[in-house]
Amino acid sequence: MLDAESDDLDADQRSKIEQLFAREYPILTAKKRLDAIAKDTVWHFCNRGYKGKGMFIALDKLTAVRMYDLITHHWQLMVEQLEKDLFKGKYGDQELLEKSRELQWIKETEICVVVSSEQNEIQKFQKWDLDIEPHREKMNTQDLETRFKDEDNPFRLVIVCAMWITGFDVPPLSTMYIDKPLKSHTLMQAIARANRVSEGKNNGLIVDYIETYTALLDALAIYGAGGDGGDGGDKPDPPVKPKEELISQLEETLDATETFLQDEVNFDLQELIKADGLHKLAAMEKAINAVYTNDETKQKYQILARAVFKKYKALQPDKVLNHYAPRKNAIDVIYTAIEDKVESADVADIMMKIQNVIDVSIENSIAEPRHYAEKVIDLSGLNFELLEQYFMKTQNKNAAVQSLKDKVEKRLKQMVERNPLTVDFYKRYQEIIEAYNRGKDEVVIKETFRKTA
Repeated sequence: MLDAESDDLDADQRSKIEQLFAREYPILTAKKRLDAIAKDTVWHFCNRGYKGKGMFIALDKLTAVRMYDLITHHWQLMVEQLEKDLFKGKYGDQELLEKSRELQWIKETEICVVVSSEQNEIQKFQKWDLDIEPHREKMNTQDLETRFKDEDNPFRLVIVCAMWITGFDVPPLSTMYIDKPLKSHTLMQAIARANRVSEGKNNGLIVDYIETYTALLDALAIYGAGGDGGDGGDKPDPPVKPKEELISQLEETLDATETFLQDEVNFDLQELIKADGLHKLAAMEKAINAVYTNDETKQKYQILARAVFKKYKALQPDKVLNHYAPRKNAIDVIYTAIEDKVESADVADIMMKIQNVIDVSIENSIAEPRHYAEKVIDLSGLNFELLEQYFMKTQNKNAAVQSLKDKVEKRLKQMVERNPLTVDFYKRYQEIIEAYNRGKDEVVIKETFRKTA
């Protein structure tokens, strides 16, 4: 045990040691602790959902450089492990492609230390077997600030202790790792770094290694209540929820989505989850057709699916998500298919079939063009009975209607923009679609075709 008296320390030295022990410095900078944090940071940073920029806030300058050495060590270990897994043929074709891209992203990623300079820093760091020179050279010769703010720049993880914590706006910054006691204004400013709005980023993620939560509640008590620190106002809701509560919320949204599919559009999500091969494609088409029952069911599903994604992301990259991944992935497949544009392969196939029917049902429909006019299509010869017969035989009617609806709506809007007098056509079209959405039995469908004709 260290004895300040027996080690012939002067008053200033004893005072400094007392300060460090009061801050639990020896514990917070213990090699085993820092190594475990570095390993966790590397795993988390590479397995997050939205892979934006990351910032690690270390206790001080020495610890920042030490964390760089530990993080880069575990970073290299991850690269080697991924390369071994790929070489051994551990993954299937689809997963192999994803893992190869992941490996490339990890290899390209650059990690930098950004700390302020001080006199005799080289000697100070050398006493701790640390080298500040390569970091200082990079800080002096490169515009690290501009590089870090660039979303596409491979400089993706920065290690700091004081610089860049406040007054530094980086929209792509999405993840902050905190291992330094922060309080009040500094803490609020630091967390705000990760909450800047950026495309593709839904939220900022804070990884707390030093129990910042209590200090955050204290800061919110001050700034959330108007800054006076009084007890008169209502206390803000805690910004962090226990993992158990997040898991419960995810389960609720998953259950709500499955119940909607089962009760309102008559599709069992387990059918898609358990299917494989061509059966999975058939199940997916069936699911899409079910969700397309009408505009309301489509919109409701989209809202529910987005809620699932949000709750799921709040838990990333916790391994508990492995249990919920099959249900989330199935919901995602349906959602993605719905979000695809009309020009996707499946929709194009449907349009080609319908176009063939229309082509054979039109007789001499092209009028003699004038030298300044476009071709004019005469729809009076369209055989709606033949088109109706074809449509009644179509298995996934809802998907076909939705595809046609999007295409027609786009065309009508273009017509109205060119000639405002055609707005009546657009209104009439909306009335027909609303009538169709009110019911899906054979009588309603036939009546819709008759009104269209």
